[in-house]
Amino acid sequence: MMTRKDGLPTLRKYFFARFSSGAAIALLIMLIVSLLTADALSSRSAGRALLSDLKEGITHGGPAGMGGGLAGMGAGWRRGRGHGGVQTITPGMFEQYAAAWPDILRVQERGEGYGHGRAPWAGEPVVWAAVRQEDGTVDVSWTRLSAVRAAAGGTYLLVAGAIVLSFAVAAFVTDMGVRRVADAVGSAADASRRMAEGDFRASMDVRDTEELAGLSDAVNHLAVSLDTTLTQLRARNEELARLERLQRQFVADASHELRAPLTSMSIILDAASDGLMTDEEKDEAWPILRAEVRRLSRTVSELLDLSRIESGREPINMEIIDVGRVVEEVHRWYQSLPGKLPAMEVSIESSPDHPLEAFADSDALHRCLVNFVDNAIKATPSTGRISMWAGRCGDDWVEVSVSDTGGGMTREELARVWERFARSERSRSSGREGSGLGLSIVHALADAMGGQVGLESELGSGTRARIRLKSSREESKDQQRI
Repeated sequence: MMTRKDGLPTLRKYFFARFSSGAAIALLIMLIVSLLTADALSSRSAGRALLSDLKEGITHGGPAGMGGGLAGMGAGWRRGRGHGGVQTITPGMFEQYAAAWPDILRVQERGEGYGHGRAPWAGEPVVWAAVRQEDGTVDVSWTRLSAVRAAAGGTYLLVAGAIVLSFAVAAFVTDMGVRRVADAVGSAADASRRMAEGDFRASMDVRDTEELAGLSDAVNHLAVSLDTTLTQLRARNEELARLERLQRQFVADASHELRAPLTSMSIILDAASDGLMTDEEKDEAWPILRAEVRRLSRTVSELLDLSRIESGREPINMEIIDVGRVVEEVHRWYQSLPGKLPAMEVSIESSPDHPLEAFADSDALHRCLVNFVDNAIKATPSTGRISMWAGRCGDDWVEVSVSDTGGGMTREELARVWERFARSERSRSSGREGSGLGLSIVHALADAMGGQVGLESELGSGTRARIRLKSSREESKDQQRI
């Protein structure tokens, strides 16, 4: 139930306060109409009874004894009680009576009749019944209307009591309905308060009416929606917190990556400027300076590329491409490089009649594969092996993977592999070139093409990097983000 606050009435009191006056007026009107109707019906019934008695007296008394019989009936039954009597009206008296009692003409015409109202021979309203005899006279039996009403008093009380009782029952039933609605509103308010306090298990189950069922469904849906929304907000807050940590880590890593070459360059230049280096040391320092400049330039360029791709400013030309051709171009490029590289093999599951096609950007795919192969070459000894594979993965995807027989990665390294500057400590200590941005760029390019990337590795068992692309334009339409 709802509790009162600040002196406000409950829903039940408010309802009855608003509608009690209207209910009282309706009750009064019903009583008046019912009593008037009961009065008319009792008068009509008394008139019919008088008419029946009058006809029966005429039939049993016969023409000769008709008047005496009627007079005796009236004197013995009604006059003796002071409530009525029998009146005989001759044809010569019609005009005299017709002026004050027009019903005499109707009885003369129809032969009989009954009714109630004023009569010339009585000082108050009466109920009467009249029958025309063969000689044209009219016998009228009558009784006072007050006597009929007194006799029907019990009926009036019964009608009035029934009406009052029906209103009381209606008020009780209405109170039950209002109480049920008040309980439903209170339940909704209680559920709302519990939801405001964070308890989304609160529910409402009132099914008495369509509206209350709708309110219950709305409250329950609100609880589920709020729970879902807050869960999403918590997940988003956690993601924002993670991104904030990544941002701090990015700033720290970027500072480290840029500070090291800048520090090295600053030391060499200061030493050369202060005359602390011999000509031979200067000749040895220039290649170091050039290497550090190239490292800085590559890092800055990759940062700019990653920013453009993630912001959508890098153009991605999506079209149906031959994936096998892109893989073969990458393979030929590495085969043409000088130096001793790990053995490289390629396997493409396609045919001239059925080329391996996907909806993607060929340049972006080429760049992703080059990054995979570069990482594989850095991690694999010259005696190792690198394998490139391309084929269908289910009905909707085309997959390209690069596997190596290198040293692999730990679980901690694998968990951070797609983050910016995510270079392992072994890579840093071994002096391998790289900024740690390559796989971040690959991930951003795959997202822009509506594809997926993945990497599987175990320490000492090599690494397998893959990229999946949608095999048709329609399938990639919802995935594409340019």
